[in-house]
Amino acid sequence: LMRAARRTLHTLADHQAENGQVPSYLKIDVSERITEVNYGGYGEVTSIDSSLWFLFACHAVFRQSGDQEF
Repeated sequence: LMRAARRTLHTLADHQAENGQVPSYLKIDVSERITEVNYGGYGEVTSIDSSLWFLFACHAVFRQSGDQEF
């Protein structure tokens, strides 16, 4: 689970928008290629809290792993 969490957070960070917004979701095909990056929420309403949840998730990974480099 930790490996999946780290990989997910790195993938989200790699697709962060110029304005700092973290994607609300990434569409990935069967060969694990990202085919769509979306920053909106339901009904194309912009997701305003994705960056905050991203920080919470990073903190949770750090607390579990103690990895200073993460």
